[in-house]
Amino acid sequence: LGPALGLALVVGRLRPADPGNEASRVTPSHRGEVLASSPPASRTAQGAEVVSRAFTLLDEPQTQAEGRALLEGAAADGSPAACFSLGRLILRGHRGYEKDPERALALLRRAGAQGHGDALVLLGRMYEKGEGVGQDEVEALLWYRAATAAGSARGYAGVGVLLRRDRPQEAREWLERGVAQGN
Repeated sequence: LGPALGLALVVGRLRPADPGNEASRVTPSHRGEVLASSPPASRTAQGAEVVSRAFTLLDEPQTQAEGRALLEGAAADGSPAACFSLGRLILRGHRGYEKDPERALALLRRAGAQGHGDALVLLGRMYEKGEGVGQDEVEALLWYRAATAAGSARGYAGVGVLLRRDRPQEAREWLERGVAQGN
């Protein structure tokens, strides 16, 4: 999402973003949160390396504190991969993190605002299932569609599953696109 993808989600439909209009680059919830531009590729790669190292450290009790510090530092610096990973851990209450859906939501939104497809899918799932937020299938659908715009094959599956009851033909098309994308 954001300027790098040149798309904005408006009332559930994607349309070209107007680079001069900050309001055209809002999150799927339409709450006026302006999306940040995608991070440079080098920062994204560095973020992924830091997350990988942090998870290696989190696996061992004697290095867990170091892994937490590394992951939390990268998230504080705005790494989309770190924001997603930390948000997921906090949402689930895994690897020594206390379960905190509000904090997880903030981290996942931050990653999603930078076009992190897995974060957008997880946000969709949270709204679909009512996990830490009020259950809202319309909001879930918007997040899943944003994930597809970010290139996430899992976003197609999310859209397809949500549409299967009321719009089965359209659901099938979304699911087939997801399969074609590798999901």
